[in-house]
Amino acid sequence: MGRILLPALTLICLIAARYLADQVGINGLPAPVGEWIDPLRLSEAAIWLCMAWVAKRAIEVALRRGRNGSDEERIPSIAFDFLGVLLFLVAIIAIAGLVFDQPVSGLLATSGILTGVVAFAVRDLIADIFTGIALAIERPIRIGDWIQFDEGTPQRTGRVVEMNWRAVRMVTVQGRTIVFPNNALSRRDFVNLSLPERHFRTVKRIVVDFSVPAERAADIIMSAIRATPGVVPSQKPLVLIDELVERGTVFSFHFWVPDYPKMFMIERQVVENVLHFLDQAGYAPSYPKLEADIAWQSVSEIDASFDLPDLLHRVPLFSKLSEEERLNLAHQSKEVQARAGQALVAEGDAGESLFVVLAGLAAVHKSVEGKLCRIGQVEPGQVFGEMSFLTGEPRSATVIAEIDSVFVEVERGAMQAIVRENPEIIDQMGEIQASRMNAQEIGDSTDGTRELDDPGFAEKLVKRIRLTFGQPG
Repeated sequence: MGRILLPALTLICLIAARYLADQVGINGLPAPVGEWIDPLRLSEAAIWLCMAWVAKRAIEVALRRGRNGSDEERIPSIAFDFLGVLLFLVAIIAIAGLVFDQPVSGLLATSGILTGVVAFAVRDLIADIFTGIALAIERPIRIGDWIQFDEGTPQRTGRVVEMNWRAVRMVTVQGRTIVFPNNALSRRDFVNLSLPERHFRTVKRIVVDFSVPAERAADIIMSAIRATPGVVPSQKPLVLIDELVERGTVFSFHFWVPDYPKMFMIERQVVENVLHFLDQAGYAPSYPKLEADIAWQSVSEIDASFDLPDLLHRVPLFSKLSEEERLNLAHQSKEVQARAGQALVAEGDAGESLFVVLAGLAAVHKSVEGKLCRIGQVEPGQVFGEMSFLTGEPRSATVIAEIDSVFVEVERGAMQAIVRENPEIIDQMGEIQASRMNAQEIGDSTDGTRELDDPGFAEKLVKRIRLTFGQPG
């Protein structure tokens, strides 16, 4: 109400002064000043102008309160500017006709030629004003919206901070100000990134070598997107094969970001995750080759040629194995494919194997008061189920595939032959596992009931592993 208080008090004072003048009988000023200045008529003119001022402020306050003052619903200032011009124009016409007894029609006719000359001189300004009115009515853009020009170059993308009778002002991501005259804005193509919703879809591309199965590469990319914080979870990502080029298969991956300013950081994190997940799964993006000898293989042939020993070498638990031992272990391991929502292991169940995530994403759950609570996730290259594999204890968590995923299952029996030939490997695996558990890495080691602070924990763990594998303690 503070905006309407000053004009309202001014109007009351003018009306009171005019009333007192009538009561006292003041009809004018003494000559010769009274021949040029009529204070009564001037006071009436001031009252008309003040009434227009009060009306403008009252309408402005009412409309702003109705819109709750939010940026998205705020009425552009150009609308109030135009309203003010209209009200004061009506007040001036009323003053000319009612206060100074001038014929309004003659006044308008006399000023017609002058109006035409002025209108021609300021035609661009008039075009800006009427375009601004159209923008205020149609609302293709609003204050707070992000707008793209010139095919979305960052230098021509900004947030609308002001819409007035003359122009639209934007601030870019780089902090620079861009001003577009309303008429020029109406003649340009632009994209409103904030309509109909503020979140929108963006796309990145990567080239993967032909040796990588397309379905597996798509699963890895999808899991990388799902594992990236900031991606809008309510909108489903999409991974497509765009084309086949000499270097390999071109994948495009589409995902949703909550707002334009966050797009660059989220895009970078998604790409980093895609590269990391591919690397953890034993793959790498394609690179230019001087010579390419492309042999078309079936998916089964490609899977058979996958370097599983190299993947096992990346698993900390098997990092001390020799190349021959990893090769033997790989030959006795098996691939497990799981659909989204399928449980790989269940808390409390007996188990004798561990799993390495080859492609996809899985969530780790613990039972709390009879309900499964998500406590973490395992990504390509990571392991779960190692404590059951090493010590035979029940599974300490439930692991569920979040999307269609591929795992490598390593049975304890496959490891026993290696342990018989190389018993020292038990000490190495025990030390590695104790170190990982102390670092609180994801896996069956998420059981918080173990005495990890015990100085002799590693030694006790080695004894349990020896007992499980039938070796003397």
